Amino acid sequence: MFSDIKLTKENIIQIWDFFSEDEKVFFYNPLEFQYIIGAKKSKERAEKPLFTFYPMHFFDGSQLASTATCTQNPHTKNTGKNTNTAKGEMSGNSADTNPLTYINADTYTQRTTNNTKENPWFDIDKEGISFDFCLLIENGNIKYCNFTKSLIEEIKATIHKSDTPPTKHSFIQEEEDPKNWESLFHAIMDNINKNEVAKVVASRKVKLVCDEPVRINHVLTRLLEKNQNCFVFAYTKDNKTFLGASPELLVEKKGINIRSYALAGTIKKDDTNANTQGQLLLNDTKNQYEHSLVVENIAALMESANVPSFQTNDSRSFQTNDSCSFPSPLHKSDSCGHSSLSSRLPSSHSDTSKKPPVHIGKTELMELKNLFHLRTDISIKNDTLTLVEWAKRLHPSPAMGGKPREKALEIIAQNETHERGMYAAPLGFVFENGDGLFVVGIRSALIDKNIVHAYVGCGIVKNSNCQAEFEETNNKLQTLIECL
Repeated sequence: MFSDIKLTKENIIQIWDFFSEDEKVFFYNPLEFQYIIGAKKSKERAEKPLFTFYPMHFFDGSQLASTATCTQNPHTKNTGKNTNTAKGEMSGNSADTNPLTYINADTYTQRTTNNTKENPWFDIDKEGISFDFCLLIENGNIKYCNFTKSLIEEIKATIHKSDTPPTKHSFIQEEEDPKNWESLFHAIMDNINKNEVAKVVASRKVKLVCDEPVRINHVLTRLLEKNQNCFVFAYTKDNKTFLGASPELLVEKKGINIRSYALAGTIKKDDTNANTQGQLLLNDTKNQYEHSLVVENIAALMESANVPSFQTNDSRSFQTNDSCSFPSPLHKSDSCGHSSLSSRLPSSHSDTSKKPPVHIGKTELMELKNLFHLRTDISIKNDTLTLVEWAKRLHPSPAMGGKPREKALEIIAQNETHERGMYAAPLGFVFENGDGLFVVGIRSALIDKNIVHAYVGCGIVKNSNCQAEFEETNNKLQTLIECL
């Protein structure tokens, strides 16, 4: 085994980097101090693999998508074809017959078949993947390794060689047309002012051109060093790598214990005045409102899993009047800082005698290297859904899509000028016992040789400012730029 090697993060990345020609995945889970490596995609699914890795694209169909009204947009033409249907276990769809079922399916189909748009995601998998070689490390100890003895010796010989110092990549950032952001922002605000939506998450794609191929292992090392509280990931296929450092847990399953984060509301962290900046965020009405939309949505979706007859289409709960712009306090807490959503559900659906209620934790600051976020833990006990079903159910939350969900997604599909691909989408692992987790692929980039497609986003609500939101995306972009 690797007993004679100290398993530092650098060595663990070198083990992953050894599989240079294979489809592979790297993942660091800070909640468990856990590293996961999978390499060489299995040609046949093992009966009981240690884990199955699930990448997903943002606009893949979800469990709730079937409740959406997929009416055709009068401004689009139905092509009668769908070249981007999700496949594999994540979607459950037939690639030949079923369109993506988010509202509006025809609008999205037209976007994805528009050849004028740069789409670097066309050959990235959207299915459950198992690997021939698996390595699981927790707290510096190997919990599982199925490498052959000869493979281990070959890897150890590579690790013992002195690695070159971390590369500082020189790059240029391609200029963006500022009108693209302004157009997207004002299209969203028009819908907000018409009370069609409460929030829409806008995103940018920033293209960086490096002077040489990006050293993925060096970028990963820096991501781990600079983002110790984040989920750090890298998925490589056909010489393209999607990587990032996400602060956001979509869902974690441990037996019947289901947990998620509500993560929304952001302020730049000033090292000389960090405490003041954090308090400003906690007391900021606009950010509190944005955060409350995410908390209430996730909690309602969790609660409805325990009460199947409860309506989960979030558009029903959105009141189209100005009074919704700044809500009352987020939730009332007991002495432990938790609250139950049951008191806010219709009385006919609030019987929790058989199923425990949702617990909403106290809203706190999440401190990252360059930013503060508002974060609230939300949990429930449930034994009726698999982890993959939970991921489909909760994606996308208002932190990634908007509220109400279907209308926000329609606005994104119609107005963003790039394909999101795996950006802001779930990716995660299901272990052989059914437990595992999914995170949201933000603070991320798709790297193709010397080209870096970096993705950043922000939530637009009623009192948002166009320039301020653009600056927020620039602040988030630093997570990646400083690692190049």
